Amino acid sequence: MGHLAKEIPYRDTRIPASATMQHIAEMLKEFGASALRWTETADSMRGVTCPLLEFILDYEWNGVQHKIGIRLQAPLLAMKRRQNGRTVTAPNLNVSLRLLYWYLKARLEATRFGLEDVMESLMSKVIVSLPDALGVTRSTTLGQVFRERPQAFTQILPSFEIRMLEA
Repeated sequence: MGHLAKEIPYRDTRIPASATMQHIAEMLKEFGASALRWTETADSMRGVTCPLLEFILDYEWNGVQHKIGIRLQAPLLAMKRRQNGRTVTAPNLNVSLRLLYWYLKARLEATRFGLEDVMESLMSKVIVSLPDALGVTRSTTLGQVFRERPQAFTQILPSFEIRMLEA
């Protein structure tokens, strides 16, 4: 028996997306978030993405307190279901947000119990502002910058390079 799910986890949840969003907000408050917002984007309003979650956490670095913004967006998972006697594939917001809940819970507990600190755990989700190719400053995350423009890191760290391990 394998340890990792082969099917979409939480696919049988009966917890509505709105309740999961409330559970996430409560969990983040318990963890110490000082601000939180859910943003419905044009895509989430059309039902093609999940709402965007952003929150602020306090983080101590070298003895100095900082506030870091975190941005998360769950993938909108599609599932097969029976409708009018045929099988259709449709997005399932309830399942998608439940996945986000359990992902975030695991990260926060890993931090709470010393497996890693909050910056290590959520670094790729930290919100940063950088100029885009046209010089317009945009809000993004470190993970997005790393994926889309890794050369931006060479401006900060001249010796930065991505090394892939070879088989």
